[in-house]
Amino acid sequence: MLVHGSDLQLQLSVAFDYSECSTAESDATALFSVKSPSMPTTGARAPLRLVAVVDRSGSMAGEKLELVKKTLTFATSQLREQDELSIVTFDDKIDVLVPMKLMTNTNREDSLASIKNIRDGGSTNLSGGLLQGIEQLKTGTVANATSAVLLFTDGQANAGIKSADGICSALKAVMDSTSNAKIFTFGFGQDHDSNLLQQIAASGGCGNYVFLQTPDDIPMALVACLGGLLSVVLQNVRVTITPLNGCVVPEVITKFPVTQDAAGGQVVTIGDMYAESTKDVLFKVRLPKIELGSEVYEVFRCQAVAFNAQTLSMDDVAVVGATRRTQVDVQRQVLNAQISPHICRQIAVSALERAKTQAASSKLDEGRTELESAMAQIKIIQESQGSDCAADELLMDLADTQQNMVTRDRFERVGNRMASEAISSNAYQCGRMKVSSKRAAFASPAMFQMAAKYYEEND
Repeated sequence: MLVHGSDLQLQLSVAFDYSECSTAESDATALFSVKSPSMPTTGARAPLRLVAVVDRSGSMAGEKLELVKKTLTFATSQLREQDELSIVTFDDKIDVLVPMKLMTNTNREDSLASIKNIRDGGSTNLSGGLLQGIEQLKTGTVANATSAVLLFTDGQANAGIKSADGICSALKAVMDSTSNAKIFTFGFGQDHDSNLLQQIAASGGCGNYVFLQTPDDIPMALVACLGGLLSVVLQNVRVTITPLNGCVVPEVITKFPVTQDAAGGQVVTIGDMYAESTKDVLFKVRLPKIELGSEVYEVFRCQAVAFNAQTLSMDDVAVVGATRRTQVDVQRQVLNAQISPHICRQIAVSALERAKTQAASSKLDEGRTELESAMAQIKIIQESQGSDCAADELLMDLADTQQNMVTRDRFERVGNRMASEAISSNAYQCGRMKVSSKRAAFASPAMFQMAAKYYEEND
């Protein structure tokens, strides 16, 4: 895999599923990988514009709400004067507890006092709290800030807009004018609407949904998320795939937004990236028939652009994907080990989505069969490539969901939430760190470091 870019900027590389392609008209699977630079010793990063939207309804009373408050107190203490914070609370009423403000020493102390005074209340107007949180984002003034909303809830939307379609439509209407904002949703316990929270996270800039099974999950999940947001070094990452020499890109296998440019290229919007993280996207390419073989046949060009928060300039890196074309029997080739983990990831995500749909229609046996088939496919790839941590975690996601798909009640209370979290994390390659579930895939060094810092200070 040829890598373009330097240690201080975005790095871009590409790969093919096999080392050679046929001279006949043929299809291949390709991959582009975008890697972000490390955090510099100076700590230079993008400023953060953060909104915490907190459910304070009656069901949050006690340990859950106290842990959210404790974790928000820690999060607030980690913000610099260049960062902005707003806190919105909701039950049947919506309160802007902390209007968007820079985290100067005075503003930080005021925010900490406000967090301390959060009290539980009535019902759950989730839509009102979320939409007010988006409105708060719009009032930020810091240039080139990473914008994020963290939504915490343990229940169903039973006030304001109640349907998932209605909430997501309203969210889309306000998000269209709020560029590059991500929404991270955290669902507590077995009563929240995981399908809704997964949709909200997907609608909000390819964010992430996390299923918090126990109160102990709350601090780790939140501070790990914060660690990532406080380490953004690349902003608005976009990768354009342009086919060459009569080739075609019929499909980009991703849930990241994909559009087409004027030249026919496929533009994949990755968004912001944490320090020392990687985003990998598979895509299909169709090669035309050629009469003679070629040692170097250029199939596509990938170009990645992003704003570099360390150098305060645009990174612009391009690489051409080329392969050898012969009268080869592709079936005799060995799958590229650089691509196989991402093929496994797509197998798992697709199976989880199908299994969720079947289980929701009470077809539990069919859902479990889908998951069993996906596990078998991944194990076959593992046997040919060698085991790796990422594939092991995919198998755990599939097995956990399958085990909680035995009855409709168990699926609705646990299995559906496990599947939603696994889909969200693997589709957008977002790290999820919890006490109840050991998953390390996609978690960046900064996420681990922030979690360690929290537990050192709160031992």
